[in-house]
Amino acid sequence: MAQLHFSFWRLLVEKGFISQGHLLHTIVMDKNETIIRRWFSEVWNKGDVSTIDDLLEPSAVVDGLLPDQKHEGREEFKEFHKLLYSTFSDFDLTVDEVVSSGNHVTGSWHGTVLHSGTFQGRAATGKRLEMRGTFAVTIIEGKIVNGSNQWNYDELLPQIDA
Repeated sequence: MAQLHFSFWRLLVEKGFISQGHLLHTIVMDKNETIIRRWFSEVWNKGDVSTIDDLLEPSAVVDGLLPDQKHEGREEFKEFHKLLYSTFSDFDLTVDEVVSSGNHVTGSWHGTVLHSGTFQGRAATGKRLEMRGTFAVTIIEGKIVNGSNQWNYDELLPQIDA
């Protein structure tokens, strides 16, 4: 099947329907989208820390995960991941949209988590909380080198207290 897919694209280039540059751009965009979807599936939904090693550059800078905080380096990000997983569990996040241009990728996501640990002084409630957000990342040679995030962090307490 993969050979058929490649042959189809090669035929489109040969017949002049698309340029080779457009084809290469499309392949890079598809690869970047795959990286993002894998990140959400494995790092968040499965809690697989080894995927952080696979996809996050050791010196990556990630901001917006907590208000006014920046995480510098893979190890700092892992500490944040550990903290979030000690507070929430059973992540069910879905990437809604991915837009890619070269090495830059943006998108949106939504989902739910289970409030299973203390969060801002509130003991675990067992409630499912709705989360949503956006991201903008740069991916170079298959690794996320920086990321900026926005999510509804401020809307979690009202859901916990409801």
